[in-house]
Amino acid sequence: MISYAGQVHFTRARDLLLPGLVAVGVGLALFDLAYGSMQSIPRLAGGVLLILALGELIGGFVVRDRIHTGRLTEAIVVSRVMILAKASSRLGAIMLGGWLGALLYLVPNSGSLVAAREDIPSAVVGAVCAAALVAAAVWLEHCCRTPQGSDRGDQETPRN
Repeated sequence: MISYAGQVHFTRARDLLLPGLVAVGVGLALFDLAYGSMQSIPRLAGGVLLILALGELIGGFVVRDRIHTGRLTEAIVVSRVMILAKASSRLGAIMLGGWLGALLYLVPNSGSLVAAREDIPSAVVGAVCAAALVAAAVWLEHCCRTPQGSDRGDQETPRN
């Protein structure tokens, strides 16, 4: 049996669930507390997350290709990419939770508040962009895996 103590493990859904759920609660509480004094939410407020997601999606293909063809020989590069992917997946989960918290406030109040009805599309765009970042980050992390049996003597790889 191989011990993976001290090694980085691949992100699991449960690693993202808790930060996301906490962010839902915080987002809902903040919108409930301060929505009356806020300006309208810009339509593309979550667009930065989509740009990050596209960069990580492209990066995943590049890293995967270089690992499988043997052109990426320095483990430190893969380690840094892996850290970026893990941080991005958590950021995406937190932002997704925040946008879902906003939607939990906006949707019920859309019947009585015109501003809430007008802010729903912006919150949906933000939630979709955050979900895209989570997916792209998990993909990038997946692309950092080495092909089976290429590790020095290791026959197993960390499992999700």
